[in-house]
Amino acid sequence: MNKTKQKFTLRKKRFIEWLIDDHEDIQYFGHRFRSDLLSEGKVQVTIQELFNERDTIPVFLLEEYDELINEDEDVEDEIDIDEIKLI
Repeated sequence: MNKTKQKFTLRKKRFIEWLIDDHEDIQYFGHRFRSDLLSEGKVQVTIQELFNERDTIPVFLLEEYDELINEDEDVEDEIDIDEIKLI
């Protein structure tokens, strides 16, 4: 998957839509942010910080996904976040 160390791209909006996608995700982040509000009086987290909490991301989220599947029939399901630039 590593194409000469180029960074693949992932839109922040697409990442958040995927990260907080269902009732369980909403419940988890709701509790997490509520806890921060109660203990610190604010929620201070960036999309980049949420991204950095992950080890891998599904490849289908990448902007280059269509190109990858057209070029290579053996595309992995996930990609290390170190190979991705959040845009």
